[in-house]
Amino acid sequence: MRPLIEPLGAQPDAPVFAVHFAPPPPELAGLVTSVYEIEVTEGEVRDELHPEWFNLRLRLSGDWWGQVSGGPRDILDGPVVQGPTTRLTAFSGRNGILMGVGMMPAGWAMLYGGDATGLANTSRPLAEYVPGIGSGEISRRLHAAPDFAARAAICTESLMARFAAGERTMRVERILAVQAAIADPAIATVAQLAQACGLGLRTLERLCLSAMGFPPKLLLRRQRFLRMLGLMHLRPYQDWPAFLDPHYSDQSHMIRDFRLFLGTTPTGYFARPRPVLQATTAKRLALLGSPMQALASVPGHG
Repeated sequence: MRPLIEPLGAQPDAPVFAVHFAPPPPELAGLVTSVYEIEVTEGEVRDELHPEWFNLRLRLSGDWWGQVSGGPRDILDGPVVQGPTTRLTAFSGRNGILMGVGMMPAGWAMLYGGDATGLANTSRPLAEYVPGIGSGEISRRLHAAPDFAARAAICTESLMARFAAGERTMRVERILAVQAAIADPAIATVAQLAQACGLGLRTLERLCLSAMGFPPKLLLRRQRFLRMLGLMHLRPYQDWPAFLDPHYSDQSHMIRDFRLFLGTTPTGYFARPRPVLQATTAKRLALLGSPMQALASVPGHG
């Protein structure tokens, strides 16, 4: 079994924090899921994030760290990109602001265009992949902005300029089709996914690994699990039999996926403090239409 995240320890006493979201403009549909910000005004907040797609993150102030389960604890200083994950990501923030951009695989392919395999379940300095975003003039403007709305507008403007300068290649078009099909709850097998995207099995395998970091079978399994976990975050845990995903054969099947993706059982997971997730899940659903980034609505393709 892979090593788990270092224990977060006792939660600090009543940290004061806020989380903000801004939906992307229609032009970024299928590329960006949201611009977001965590602002801790008093004390320290700690939490764990479920598996996600790509995220760009920039510390504006305060002390922040993140750690993907099984990996090193990274101090967040300059702009970073966190690749797609199939594990929990622990994080901590003290007395400051962390900005982020949730990004779909097609969005990352537009920005970077290279192989994403090496980013799976890890984070790296953003400058290694996309120089300029979150640094220089953009960083100065973000630091000088008076509030989240202004900072979100700066992030969106920068991304719009980057995407406008890029090209929707055939590879990007295929990624758009695959990410839309993965989000379809009716698609449960790799064969169905390949058929929906009009791709051969080998082509689909190569594309998923290079653009999404993982093979298609694991991506479908992750999506099924997150659909159910999103409901669990919104409803009392004792009601879980009412929304067990129909693709799960039984309870033990579901518990195996809990252990795979979260490193623990359902009881163990929901017993942990979730200050940030509890504050944001319903808010994200109301504003963006999904309780989690990986469940973001993906426009149809074709």
